[in-house]
Amino acid sequence: MKSRLLLFFLLLPLCAGAQTTVVEKTYISTDREIYVSGDKIWCSAFCVDAANGLRPSSLSAIAYVEIVSEDGTLESGKIALSEGRGAGTIEIPATAPTGNYRIVAYTAYTKNAPDFNPQEHISKTISIFNTSTKERVKNGVKILSDSEYDALRTPASTQTAAGALSIACHRNAEGYLEVVLTNNSAAPADLSLSLSNRDGIIPPDNTSIGAFMGAAASAAQAAAGAESAAARASARAASATAATAAAAGASAAARASAGAESAPAAAVSTAAELPEYEGEIIRGRIAGATTDEIEGLKGRSAFISVPTEKSDLYSSVVDNDGMIKFVTNNIYGTKEMVCEIENNDLARCHIELISPFVSPKLKGIPALQMAPSIKEDLQRRGLSVQLCRSFSADTLASLMPIRENPLIPSYDAIEYKLDDYKRFPVMRELFIEFINEIKVRKVDGKEQLKVKTHLEERVSLFDKNNSLIMVDGIPVFDHSQVIEYDPLLVESVVVYPYKYYTGWRSFCGMANFVTYKKNLPGIKFNDGVRVVQFKGCSYPMAFTCQEIGEDFPDYRELLYWHPQIKLPAGESSSIKVKIPANVKEIRICAEGMMENGTPFSINL
Repeated sequence: MKSRLLLFFLLLPLCAGAQTTVVEKTYISTDREIYVSGDKIWCSAFCVDAANGLRPSSLSAIAYVEIVSEDGTLESGKIALSEGRGAGTIEIPATAPTGNYRIVAYTAYTKNAPDFNPQEHISKTISIFNTSTKERVKNGVKILSDSEYDALRTPASTQTAAGALSIACHRNAEGYLEVVLTNNSAAPADLSLSLSNRDGIIPPDNTSIGAFMGAAASAAQAAAGAESAAARASARAASATAATAAAAGASAAARASAGAESAPAAAVSTAAELPEYEGEIIRGRIAGATTDEIEGLKGRSAFISVPTEKSDLYSSVVDNDGMIKFVTNNIYGTKEMVCEIENNDLARCHIELISPFVSPKLKGIPALQMAPSIKEDLQRRGLSVQLCRSFSADTLASLMPIRENPLIPSYDAIEYKLDDYKRFPVMRELFIEFINEIKVRKVDGKEQLKVKTHLEERVSLFDKNNSLIMVDGIPVFDHSQVIEYDPLLVESVVVYPYKYYTGWRSFCGMANFVTYKKNLPGIKFNDGVRVVQFKGCSYPMAFTCQEIGEDFPDYRELLYWHPQIKLPAGESSSIKVKIPANVKEIRICAEGMMENGTPFSINL
């Protein structure tokens, strides 16, 4: 007993020192710094480990972004991360008041730190003008004379980490600008690139990505120093405790009953949540239930799912406090999400999702400064947004790769396209005539659908355990609805004839009945099921304008945007950008990180 106590206390400081601390900081690079209401903010995310040389962090798979004024959060978004990099867009509401806003970005791992302060996670300030109304952020706008406004102008060209990246431009007679990027360093570069119209509106003052990362690294070093001092103090205290324990060991052993040992101390539990390594961890709670009813639901399976052909379904379990956590692989876009508790007969009890955003209260945001001289520029910007919306400028963007993880792997699934077979008016006939992997069986007097499951080579059977039956990717636990469903509404049936695990649940096979409309026509849920609007990760997009047509009224303010350009060491890359006839001066901005953790920015 005495030797175990000594070993424990002596190893404690060594174990503490062996831990690797990760300090995530997320910087958001944007296409511009000046917007009008109804515009779109194109974002590029850089999530780094500030405690380890500003290298890309692979810990978190999602970043949370908020556009905040002193009045509160205007809009928020989620950006999926892969090896510390991600991209997305945030729509500015048409009702956004005129004023300056700050972009705050963080991960779940970051915000769970005990000293989390949103003020330390501000990437930059942006200006938003509402050209349709006189709504303004409270005390957030200052009107200047034209001469006072002109006195604020500063040189446009700035750069940090000079020489790491160079940009050369040439405008040809066809109205195209050729931009050549050259990586002059010995390390690969990863950057965002933006080309936009430069007019007479002065952008807000901002620090560079280099200043942001430098402050993050300094703060991480200071925190590490404080932790080191605390660890040394803890080690001294542990040694003193060990000596006391050793002295008392013989006495404690004498008091213990023969052959018995004292129970070990309870493990210390931290309040911090797990990092979102695979994707967003969607949290919820049981709402509308009494304490006794929550006790009755404890341990019950809970599901969230999104109507889709491929199926986006996740399961969890109700814990002792009525809380639920769904570990996802990131859901993209704004979708209708079905939230349900299995076998829930209490109509008023339902799942209520919890927002992951912190909605920070920021102070000290500088007022947006305006003057009469920028009126025409604002009118042109407002017209640009309206034309881009009317002529679907989004078609000029291209979707970048996303990480998909469908519930039913296509390579192991069996798909029946029902139009390839004789159509039957009754669903039961499908299972009799050609879908041999699904049968109707009676269990405890109720009809259930069973999927033939492959257990091992050449061994398949209809297991007594439950199969997962879905319509348009949404689980339907009352199989009678599917058995009596109109097969003429169904386009295909996808069968997965293997045992499958989702969350803590396992199912003997799965079947998804995909309708033509992909929206569960005719399926009825009990009152405990909730369908909510869920905002997932923004789709990563590049606004390259490669397919711009002659009939497009080209009044673009944003000329080119790519959120993630990878440039090997010592190499160059060139792009061609179509320039509208009305654009006289072009702003070029590149922000990024070298593989060795060196940030850089160029603003021409």
